[in-house]
This record gives sequence, C-alpha cells and structure tokens, in this order.
Amino acid sequence: MFLSVDETTTSFVLSDTGECQLNEQEVLQISTNSQTYLWGYWLIFNENDRAIDKIFIFKDSLCKIDQARLARAIFRMKNSR
Repeated sequence: MFLSVDETTTSFVLSDTGECQLNEQEVLQISTNSQTYLWGYWLIFNENDRAIDKIFIFKDSLCKIDQARLARAIFRMKNSR
C-alpha cells in the first residue's frame, strides 16, 4: 500500500513507542524492519513478532514535524533491538 498527498489521509497518530494509527484504523506497532528513504518511509507493522502489514508513505504526504517524528520513531525502534 502506498500513501501520497492525493489519497485521503485525514488522521495520522504516532506514539513515542512506535504505535501508529492511520485514518482511525486499528493501532499497529512499527517493526524494527521499517526504513527511511530519500523519498519517504517504508513502514512494516508487526503483531506478536510477525509482519502483518506494510505501507510506504511519501515524505510530501506529511508535514515537516510529522516527518521528523516518524523518522525518530523508526530510529528509536531500530536502536531498541
């Protein structure tokens, strides 16, 4: 699944612990396998140590503050291994 500015993303919630919720859907945990790229963020969500969903979010889909928060959450998850 790919998200861009053309799609309707009305809500993006991210906790300090890497829990993410898009458009009022269920809350999912960002996996340590998530990556940051030049054009966006490849998010892999897990549940009970198995990947259950993946999405790519283009950087221009988020404001600068949300980009920074998401990048920090991904780096925090990677460092918590």
